[in-house]
Amino acid sequence: MTEYRDGTTHGTRVNGEYLLPAVTRQLADGDRLVLGLHSEATVSLCAPGEDLSAEAGT
Repeated sequence: MTEYRDGTTHGTRVNGEYLLPAVTRQLADGDRLVLGLHSEATVSLCAPGEDLSAEAGT
């Protein structure tokens, strides 16, 4: 994941740490993302070809 070169208004955080502009950070399973002020997500990685839709109930 890479933050814009000029940064963003409210920043992007991975596990509570702000990303620095133009510095790439590799995400890992379970990482918690906060995008701006109100958007949050948790990273969930799977192996290529693995179908997680059954686990998600879809």
